[in-house]
Amino acid sequence: MGGDGELAHPCPICGRPAIGRAWQYNTICDECYSKPVCRAGRRVDGHNTSLGGGFEAAHLDDESVCDQVTRDGTVWIDGVECHMGEAKFGGVFVGIAPRE
Repeated sequence: MGGDGELAHPCPICGRPAIGRAWQYNTICDECYSKPVCRAGRRVDGHNTSLGGGFEAAHLDDESVCDQVTRDGTVWIDGVECHMGEAKFGGVFVGIAPRE
C-alpha cells in the first residue's frame, strides 16, 4: 500500500489498524486489500505498468485487464465503494474518501 506518511487509522471497511494515507483517501488494512471486486463482481488487483508509473487493474481469475477499474478506479469491498489507483511514489493504493 502506498501513502503519504505512516499515519495509522482504523480501516474504513472493517476497523482493523491501517497505515498510510493516499491523498484524500483513508487507505484500507492489509486484510481488506485482498478483497476488491470490479463492477462485474470479479476479484481485481492493481499494478504499475512500468517503473515510471502508470496504473492498470487485472481480474485475478484469468489475469485479463479490467478496463472498468483501470479507467475509473472504482472497486467494492464487502459492498463498500472504494477507489484503487496509482500511489504517489509507486505501488497501488485502495482507499475511501473520508465522509464530510
